[in-house]
Amino acid sequence: MDKAKLTTKQDKFVKAYLLNGGNATQAAIDAGYSPNTASEIGYENLNKPQIKAEIEKHQKAANKKFTITIEQRLEWLKEVAEAGLTVQKITKGEGVVEQRENLPAVTGAIRVMNEILGTDEETGKTKPVKVFIGVQDAS
Repeated sequence: MDKAKLTTKQDKFVKAYLLNGGNATQAAIDAGYSPNTASEIGYENLNKPQIKAEIEKHQKAANKKFTITIEQRLEWLKEVAEAGLTVQKITKGEGVVEQRENLPAVTGAIRVMNEILGTDEETGKTKPVKVFIGVQDAS
């Protein structure tokens, strides 16, 4: 359904619902409905075809827009690890000392790479990874 068919409050409800991770009661409150009736309004709104269609449209667009491949994640983590291994020169007293930029970032990036690839360093067992993505209104 077309977004123009939603009232201002319904449009706010849809945006709040998506931003609040699917909490219909909180979305109703954020959209300006009374906290006393927010639970009922949230439930009713989720069952209205035009609201349901608008939410689904945004969720589908978000799934397409925010799809990040494993290869891309690994590339970003590689960049973090490489940046953490760069050497910086620090003046200490009369001399100059070289030290790595950020070793904890390197170890963290390597740990996450192993998790993405399904390996737990400590146990050596395969381990699933959950990825959560939120949708935010950019307007």
